Amino acid sequence: MCIRDRTITNALKVADLGVVKTADQATYMRGDTVTYSLVVTNYGPNTAVNSTLSDNVPVGLTFVSVNTTQGSCSQNLGTVSCNFGDILKDGTVTVTVVATVNSDTSGDVKNTGTVDSDTPDSDETNNSDDETVKVVYLTLDVTKTDSPDPVYPGQELSLIHI
Repeated sequence: MCIRDRTITNALKVADLGVVKTADQATYMRGDTVTYSLVVTNYGPNTAVNSTLSDNVPVGLTFVSVNTTQGSCSQNLGTVSCNFGDILKDGTVTVTVVATVNSDTSGDVKNTGTVDSDTPDSDETNNSDDETVKVVYLTLDVTKTDSPDPVYPGQELSLIHI
């Protein structure tokens, strides 16, 4: 009986999931609706198995809805969780998250989305992306004065608005 040496190579299958997050505009006012788009891409070289996305709706915004082009998404206590299943090489999934700006929010609001899968990732630097939007509000005070005071019939009146 002859025994030969054999080398068995177990090739590790990897994928490269990435996410890019954008908002539909850069500046909002209190009460406005913010729409975030998160595009998840598998850059390969293999299928990303059991792919997921997590997106925490930031303080200052109130969750309205979420939609995805693959799999399913839900929201619980301000965290959007998506399960895409498998994403093929060069495949993309788009998630749309809609929120409303709270009445007491102002300044910069930063929101981050993160992707993951059961397949080892060859480049984890693109697994998260954030988008910062600015919330502005205006305070308008009006002061009106008149002159002369009191005004008599036939007399000219000047109004000054400040």
